[in-house]
Amino acid sequence: MRLFLSSEHTVERHLMKTKRWFGMLVTVLSFVLLASCGFGSGPGKTASDFMYELDRGNVSSAAKYFSADSRARFSSKITPAMTRMSQQIAARGGIKNITVVRENINGELADVILEISFHDGFGGREMFSMIKEEGEWKIIAR
Repeated sequence: MRLFLSSEHTVERHLMKTKRWFGMLVTVLSFVLLASCGFGSGPGKTASDFMYELDRGNVSSAAKYFSADSRARFSSKITPAMTRMSQQIAARGGIKNITVVRENINGELADVILEISFHDGFGGREMFSMIKEEGEWKIIAR
């Protein structure tokens, strides 16, 4: 009888170890999947972050989301345009939600479409052309 209990205990320990390893494997795979989907770093997130900066009225912070070429070519136009956008967002009660509708990445370039809803019930779509500069997605001004 003692051998049976000992063998049963060994099987139980083996099952517990297997469950623990399986749990860790699922956790690691979840993080890998999130990272591969661009969690926190894709062009859609960058475009959303830009809009939220405007929502908070942080025009100077929002300017950093533009590509170096865009900032150089349109330096006198970017700040007034963003100020107007920020005022329009505020007039609608601020941003309620942003959803990335499309994120089309082609190498170092991307097109993003955001669905933006405002607290006053109005909503619309914004399209962004993006370029990857030094590992970060930036907005191309046109």
